[in-house]
Amino acid sequence: MILGLYIKAELENVDSVRAVPGIRWEVDVKEPTGYEFRKNVYFSSSESYSIPNSRGDANFIVKWRDSDARASIRIAEEGIPYTTEDVGKFKCIAKFEARGLDIIKWHPRGGFQALRGGRVYAVTFQEGSWADYDSDTNEPLSVLELDYKFAKL
Repeated sequence: MILGLYIKAELENVDSVRAVPGIRWEVDVKEPTGYEFRKNVYFSSSESYSIPNSRGDANFIVKWRDSDARASIRIAEEGIPYTTEDVGKFKCIAKFEARGLDIIKWHPRGGFQALRGGRVYAVTFQEGSWADYDSDTNEPLSVLELDYKFAKL
């Protein structure tokens, strides 16, 4: 199953915000038919692992207690920008192939960048917000009210 990570945010004096390729994604995952879950698991497109007893590979692999099979996540696409034209609506910024697990929560932190007039700013979200200051124009920069959802594609 391919899951899209959709975000919605308010941008102030920022042209776009996007996940940097190779970002370390942090999520909570759950066994789809059971009670077991893992909190705050990390994975990145820069790290890939062979799935045991399979020809495939993944960026994250877990074995649930009551299952012989491995569950996995493979990053299908990342780095899709959220722009000023997207403000007020949800837009897919990353796609994950999830097998044998449900992604139930995303923990937005670092690994993002904001663009403004050709300048790049490193973004680390704290409680769904980021703020900085452009000293050249004396204007505040921000990404506020970050909201997200996962949806099947």
